[in-house]
Amino acid sequence: MNKNIDQTSKHIEKANQYIKENKDRVTNRPLFHFTAPIGWLNDPNGLCYFNGEYHLYYQYNPYDIKWDLMHWGHAVSSDLVNWHHKGLALGPDEAYEIDGCFSGSAIEKDGKLFIMYTGHLDPGKDSKDPEWRRQSVRENQNLAVSQNGDNFLKSEVNPVIDTGDLPAGMLPQDFRDPKIIEKDGIYYCVLAARNERYKGVILLYRSLDLMNWNYVGTIAESHNPKEEILECPDLIEMSGKDLLILSAIDLHEPDLGEVRRNLHPTYYCLGNVDFEDGKGQWESRVELDCGFNFYAPQSFVDHEGRRIMIGWISPWDADEEPRVKNGWAGMMSVPRVLSLRDGALIQEPVESIKSLRKKNYVLIQEKSLVDECKSFDGVEGRRYDLSFKVDMTSGQRFMIEVGKGKGCTTSLTYDKKQALWSFDRRHNGEKNMPIFDKLNQWYSLREIQDKEAKDIMDFRILLDNYCLEIFADGGRRVFTAMIDPHLDGRGIDFSANGSCIIQDLEFYLLDNQKES
Repeated sequence: MNKNIDQTSKHIEKANQYIKENKDRVTNRPLFHFTAPIGWLNDPNGLCYFNGEYHLYYQYNPYDIKWDLMHWGHAVSSDLVNWHHKGLALGPDEAYEIDGCFSGSAIEKDGKLFIMYTGHLDPGKDSKDPEWRRQSVRENQNLAVSQNGDNFLKSEVNPVIDTGDLPAGMLPQDFRDPKIIEKDGIYYCVLAARNERYKGVILLYRSLDLMNWNYVGTIAESHNPKEEILECPDLIEMSGKDLLILSAIDLHEPDLGEVRRNLHPTYYCLGNVDFEDGKGQWESRVELDCGFNFYAPQSFVDHEGRRIMIGWISPWDADEEPRVKNGWAGMMSVPRVLSLRDGALIQEPVESIKSLRKKNYVLIQEKSLVDECKSFDGVEGRRYDLSFKVDMTSGQRFMIEVGKGKGCTTSLTYDKKQALWSFDRRHNGEKNMPIFDKLNQWYSLREIQDKEAKDIMDFRILLDNYCLEIFADGGRRVFTAMIDPHLDGRGIDFSANGSCIIQDLEFYLLDNQKES
């Protein structure tokens, strides 16, 4: 491992000192969605359970509220709800990473924590020629190890996977986000790349020692007829199936006549990977989160055997003014427990979220709605956990509105006749959150088609001031969005076309998080 740790220590010390001196000016944090102590946060990295604690590393720029020179931030938790900031874990100190320590993953080996991450080189970053800048970028994969999960030593042989290890026909500019797994005593890593036709691909590499890696094959590629970048792959084995999670950036402006979709979606593909030949056979590609702001998720298995996933709730389509005022940008989703059921990925909030529930709550066993809109006494707020079922046997459409006040609302509608979901935040609050006015509907209205209609639908809604996560249909459909309700935007309305029966409604205000 690298003996030159003084430079790294000084780089991290500088950032940690800046955080210490400036973090107190940060305001308006969410209650139970993790945020960095100050500055910009994006992709979760290196998620793991190690030495009796949950570890969350993340892409981090402490010096500003926008993406820039990337470090790795670090926090730990005993329950996945209350997080303790530990300072920086990585800084871009070495020649092979001088323009950023990009995303990566962690794995435990011989009682130590190994992380593999992307080093980013951008020699043309100051050039006025965008084409030269794009062509000059290089990315590589590096290894670091820690005894305690806090302090890392970088390998002397970094990069352990360089651009020369790319197969023929791949571009060196987009080659990143290693996710390591172990299978039958052999280590594998999946990496995002792009080929010469500018199509995103997912590559598979193999190693016996985490240091020496060989290319095995291409397990997935983009089927988008236009340019698309694939990022942040996560390869999971569940219930005898392989599950590939990946995030995508659509590089073309949408035709406004198209079905409304997400320009920064995350998908999961279900199928099987041949680890010998490096080929993947995928039965489906399904949108993992049907909202606006969920990206770059990563998963791990904890000491209880749960597959837990955390994603980045991205602010890249939100107004910058609130970020400047608050002093932070970006947050993590509520940790989600994953499972497979009838060939579908199920996402459920981690159980420990319930520890934030206040003792006073509202319970409604049954209420009927017939072509009307209703609210219920005590069912309102800005930070809450709401769950209920809707019997639509005699109904055509059901809608719930949250963050509702004078001139603001965000709604989710299920149309049983069409088996269609509509998620609408066009009037969510103080700011017109999408900064691309001509594409306002693209960033504020989603329509998701189900294969078949259902008479009974269940909902679990977590609202955290400006972060909304809705788990519907037993966790098969999840909708995540950043919203910005007015100060009076505390209302919750239930609406029905036809006869709908609300059942087993439980409403809890959330409070009392202890964060340091």
